[in-house]
Amino acid sequence: MNQKTIQIIEKHIGDMLTANDINIAHAAMCLEFTFGKEIHTHIENFIAFAEKNGIDEGEIAMTLAHDVGGALRNDKLMLPRVSSF
Repeated sequence: MNQKTIQIIEKHIGDMLTANDINIAHAAMCLEFTFGKEIHTHIENFIAFAEKNGIDEGEIAMTLAHDVGGALRNDKLMLPRVSSF
């Protein structure tokens, strides 16, 4: 489990997850289990790109929610939106 990923998820979509009784650390673990350890680097790179380029919070949240949702469903065929970063 990656603490940086947990912090990013908590900051950007933590309220959404906890409102639905989803443990943030569990979500981060599912990301790694579903997409591999490199997902953490992709997430960090996406956040750095978003912050540098003025991507608004809604777009960041939507991107992370998409990827976390796929991970929680263990959808190994889904392409994470952060994968190109």
